[in-house]
Amino acid sequence: MANEWMDKYTTYAPGSMGLTAYWGMRQGSKGGARYSNQQIVAGARQRGLHIGRGARAIMEAGPQPNWMNQYTGSEGGIGLSTYNRLKGVAGKTVLDIQRDQHASGMQMGRLAREQFHTDLQDYHQQQANERVLQQQAAQKEREWQLQLQRQMKPINTQINEPANPVEINDRINEPANPVETRIPGYRTSSTVGGGATASMKIREPKRGTGTKKWKRTDPSWSMPTLNTGGTSGKAGNSSPVNV
Repeated sequence: MANEWMDKYTTYAPGSMGLTAYWGMRQGSKGGARYSNQQIVAGARQRGLHIGRGARAIMEAGPQPNWMNQYTGSEGGIGLSTYNRLKGVAGKTVLDIQRDQHASGMQMGRLAREQFHTDLQDYHQQQANERVLQQQAAQKEREWQLQLQRQMKPINTQINEPANPVEINDRINEPANPVETRIPGYRTSSTVGGGATASMKIREPKRGTGTKKWKRTDPSWSMPTLNTGGTSGKAGNSSPVNV
């Protein structure tokens, strides 16, 4: 049971604590530890002791317990097992133990003190390693930014460089290259405008080409003629048309 150390000071009236028991705890018995006001108040509350009026006035006027006094060992101090319980309290770190130990009025045992110093060194080493990693990350970020600026500088220079009017006019007035104006399908080059290197000629067809003359081969054939000298209506007369 926690706070068993109080039993030897409450032998006269178990379950209660008067002024004599209180001063016995503060001064410590022969060969025993001395306890702080914070330890006595926390122990009395945890055990539910009835506090006499004289002892209550002194206890209430003295320093009050903090969160660490809830985890006292059987001797009212901080042993190794109690220290490990303190480390496991939610939201508390070894730095909280370092800060609040003195205000608790409790002393650490040898094993608890050794483990506390080891944990404290590990904590500071971990914090130092994290700072180094953060510095390295920041340095890499700066180097990346500088490298990006060096790569972008030539591009920005070309973009921001003003145009040269003389160079633009020279390009506009530059004569056309015959090779560049070559018409697909022709072996000889040609240029736009006067001074062409070759001319195109269209051959005129020969006269009579494609025209066939018809010639009569039968001499007995003759064009019919119209005889207008005949007399119509008389028998024996010849036909007015001769073939």
